[in-house]
Amino acid sequence: MRKKILLITFLIILNAANAFALSVRVSVTNATKGGKLFNYPFELLAVEPDKYGGIRVLKTYEFRTDLSGIFQGEMDASAGKAIMGKINYRGVLYYSPLLHIKKEQDYYTLDFNVYEITDKADSVEISGRSITIAPYDDKTVIVYDSIIVENNSMFTYVGKYNEKLKTNQTLFIPLPAGYSLMKVQGIDQREIHPLSGGMVSQSEILPGESSIFLKYFVKSDIGVFDLSLYGEDNSPPVKSISLFFQNKEKWKAESSDLQHRGEREF
Repeated sequence: MRKKILLITFLIILNAANAFALSVRVSVTNATKGGKLFNYPFELLAVEPDKYGGIRVLKTYEFRTDLSGIFQGEMDASAGKAIMGKINYRGVLYYSPLLHIKKEQDYYTLDFNVYEITDKADSVEISGRSITIAPYDDKTVIVYDSIIVENNSMFTYVGKYNEKLKTNQTLFIPLPAGYSLMKVQGIDQREIHPLSGGMVSQSEILPGESSIFLKYFVKSDIGVFDLSLYGEDNSPPVKSISLFFQNKEKWKAESSDLQHRGEREF
């Protein structure tokens, strides 16, 4: 009788441990050359998304694609609410789309691309920039700055060395003199550096469209704010820029280069 009890207990524990194993198929494609990456290392991450749009990595598993560039296997996802793939190719990190774990689903497919790299910025441009200026007090304005960056090639742009900063640079974003950065989204805050007249990003620019959001404030002792933006010689071209000023009490906005297009409610 005692042996039967021990056997049943063991089976229950074993089944409970396997209940969170997910079957996963992973495909990694070199989108520049058009072929699969075979026998190549990558990681599967068990993660937990937060309400602010970020994710917390709970567990990491290391695997390799087979000779056909595919991986099929299992991973324990009991620690997380979602899974995603991560791979380092030519020094650039790429991530697959986030897949949320569903109770009724035990098979998941992850397909993601990697690219060859380039230091030529010919195909990189800022397709749109929208700036909203909101008066905060008599000597402060808050600026909400949305930037859309496009890489119209099939290569990841890795930038060039900046002699002033003694570091690599992929993008220079012109900003008003005396700005103080409060928030940044869309690029790694650890990879941005202040520079006279703006800030420099080290983050690689992948093919396609990406968005950057900045929130910063500008102060003035006399209540007059110069929000002029000056690009560098190697700055990417800007196709369009829109500026919105929140009209408040006796505040007034003037521009020598922008045309007034009307008013709207915020």
